[in-house]
Amino acid sequence: MGQIIHPDSYDYKGPWLLGRADFVELEKIISTADELLQKAFEIEVAETVKSENGNLNDQELQEKITKAKSRYPYDKKNKVAYFKAKNETKLAGNTLNDILKDKNINSFSPKEFHSTIQYGNNIKFTIHINRFGNRLGYELNCLDTSINDEIKDSIEQWIEKNKPNVYVSFWSNWGDLLTFILPMIIPVLGFFAFTSFESSSSDLAKSEAISIIKKGVDSSNVHQALETILKLEANYKPDNFAPSIQKPNPIYLKLFVFFLFLYITALIRPRTIIGVGQRKKILGFYKFWIKFVTITIPTLLIISPFLRKIQEWWTS
Repeated sequence: MGQIIHPDSYDYKGPWLLGRADFVELEKIISTADELLQKAFEIEVAETVKSENGNLNDQELQEKITKAKSRYPYDKKNKVAYFKAKNETKLAGNTLNDILKDKNINSFSPKEFHSTIQYGNNIKFTIHINRFGNRLGYELNCLDTSINDEIKDSIEQWIEKNKPNVYVSFWSNWGDLLTFILPMIIPVLGFFAFTSFESSSSDLAKSEAISIIKKGVDSSNVHQALETILKLEANYKPDNFAPSIQKPNPIYLKLFVFFLFLYITALIRPRTIIGVGQRKKILGFYKFWIKFVTITIPTLLIISPFLRKIQEWWTS
């Protein structure tokens, strides 16, 4: 009687910033998983043969097991790992270690990583890292629960060690939305931040009107109020009127700089980087950029008031 096997499948959002050392560590996990899956495969075949053939001596059992491995559903075996570039070119091998030692790795620019280990129909482990989807996912299918849990625990520990913190994850996954919203705000702030305005005679009359309204119209200022109304209605401009220049409010410049920097950080947001080969330097840049945005700038903003106080104290 057949059995339906539901694999454990997991998917995690990035960004995943992984260098060569991280893949060397992952290779050790995959290699150990391979040994455990082979063990689970041998157990599965042996138990199936025993259940189907009754009592067998050791020699008969081994012969039956050997024959079973060459027939369905145990004849399928697959072990492959590869890095894939943007143009679909692959750098492949039987193991991740084979690829990392390949001389062509230094000239390769990987955007995806994939590894699959399969024994028969029921024993399988796959891990996939996609730069474009900004995700890491793996699938584990093993009937032996103890082996399944051991492999899962090791890969989960590696994921926990390399996963982004909540701030970097939010920045990476929501930065795309800001690149659509901020271009509508920044030009408006820029206009108010860098444009000076000349006061008009109407502005002067409006100022007088506001002053009268605040004081209240009475017998002492009723003539002034009437004169102000006439000035506003007629757009009256005195012969000796000299317009004053109204400089931009500094708050607009501060907001303009803030939103411009926010837009830059949204454009250059963290992404999944497979930092081997030609992408090693890109990985280095993103690690620096993340520390600069999430640590250096907040630290400077926090300590700047104290630095001003110290400067005032020192110069007093």
